[in-house]
Amino acid sequence: MTGAERFLVTGALGCIGAWVVRRLVRENVPVVAFDSGGDARRLRLLMDDAELSRVDFVQGDITNLSLLQETLDRHRVTHIIHLAALLHPQFKMDPALGARVNVLGGVNLFEAVARRGRQIRRIVYASSIAVYDKSDADDAAAVTHLTVGHPTTLYGVFKQAEEAMARVYFQDREVSSIGLRPATVFGAGRDYGLTAAPTQAILAVARGLPFDIPYSGRSHLHYADDLAAILVASAREIPRRGGVQHTRHHRTDARCSRGHRSCRAPRGERSPSTDRCCHCPKTTTRAHWKA
Repeated sequence: MTGAERFLVTGALGCIGAWVVRRLVRENVPVVAFDSGGDARRLRLLMDDAELSRVDFVQGDITNLSLLQETLDRHRVTHIIHLAALLHPQFKMDPALGARVNVLGGVNLFEAVARRGRQIRRIVYASSIAVYDKSDADDAAAVTHLTVGHPTTLYGVFKQAEEAMARVYFQDREVSSIGLRPATVFGAGRDYGLTAAPTQAILAVARGLPFDIPYSGRSHLHYADDLAAILVASAREIPRRGGVQHTRHHRTDARCSRGHRSCRAPRGERSPSTDRCCHCPKTTTRAHWKA
């Protein structure tokens, strides 16, 4: 962390956004929480009043380019974590609204950053594993971050469009970005959407109540604070060509024999075993963890 850092978090009142804001505040980093809503209940689950008082709140619509630009300039933003989005249940009856927020909102943010040259070091945005269908890899193969996805929901289509948008903004305007594709996120504040079920199941168990998760199959689970740490660390990476990555247990730096970032072990841990790289189905890492 440097004294010149100032973060903008869009979608800051959502579950992941709240965990990101909490992490930044506890690192004593100035943070601007940008959200169209005004309900800070998730932040209040994670932070006390003294911590909340250190957050600058901006209530606004991500589709409003003028407000975005004004916010970036007024708060001298240097890093952006872009999480503002509508989930599928929220725009099921109004797909055009989903496109305005999830696609046009992203265009506005990338355009606002492009117009500011080098002022803003990096955009980190949340894509989703919804860009893939189960047919994109058979059961024995790994879906790598370069696998072409065939989304079967509008949410996945919108996220795929955002990934392509990031690539073109780097190509044409040199806007640096990193996209992450989380799977199922769990933790305090994860209270909406189909994949909130694991969090709801944990709460039910704690209360001694039964709970049925309404879907089946395999999925990675990400603890919300771990994902927040990855988002913040990605924003601080040395600027380079934009890209999009899967998210799997990433904690400290490790690379496989081909130089890809691999599944990371907890800080300080050394693994004597052989572990498969996230991106190389046929390559492995062996005791390559770096604290």
